[in-house]
Amino acid sequence: QQQKYFILHAPRQTGKTSCLLALRDYLNAQGDYIAVYANVEAGQAARNDVGEVVKGVCQRIANELRLVLGDRLPNEVYKRVAEESSYSELLTNFLSQLSAELSRPLVLFIDEIDAIASARGDDNPTNRMVAELLAQMDGINRVQGNLTIIAATNRIDNLDPAILRPGRFDEKILVPLPDAKMRAAMLRKKLSDIPCGRIAYTDVAKLCDGFSGAEIELVCEKAKQSVIRAIISNNKYFHHCLWIIICPNAIN
Repeated sequence: QQQKYFILHAPRQTGKTSCLLALRDYLNAQGDYIAVYANVEAGQAARNDVGEVVKGVCQRIANELRLVLGDRLPNEVYKRVAEESSYSELLTNFLSQLSAELSRPLVLFIDEIDAIASARGDDNPTNRMVAELLAQMDGINRVQGNLTIIAATNRIDNLDPAILRPGRFDEKILVPLPDAKMRAAMLRKKLSDIPCGRIAYTDVAKLCDGFSGAEIELVCEKAKQSVIRAIISNNKYFHHCLWIIICPNAIN
């Protein structure tokens, strides 16, 4: 209720984006908030032009929010604010106006925040972008009660330290690699449609220690393909396929 900024960070391929999208859908389904997801990675290509990055982020938020609401209100608000604001206050004014006109509090998920907020340094093209982002965040802090921003990154150590100071993205949430219990649950879900008898999910999960969610999904897909190609539904053979994929060097 009181915290405005959160940052969710995770190793690559751990389901960070899936987590954001699932949370967005959950909040929208509950009906107490309006939640929208925007990936700002494209801003990295235009980071030498701060104005274009700010405009691009605002337009992306407006377009995604239009899809969530089924209404052109966000685009109309953006157009009106863009005509009246310089880029140095565009994001602040846009989010402030949106929060004032929406019927419920807005939760904004910003993915790949490191694309526009990496650490400043000599001759770093993001220096001006980060300075601008910090200034506009301070302006957003004046928006009362109706806006929460949850950013996400795989590279929290690469963010500018000022972004993580108190009053900014100071509330950190880690999405870890799945533990053995989570890996077994993922394997069970991904392989539940395979008619090959009982699978020792716990044993297979132990072999996948250190695997990300994406890597476990790949293991399952490759195992399915192996079974299909061989036209064999024998449970022992299926386990053999999993073992070969997970530990190829252990098989003679």
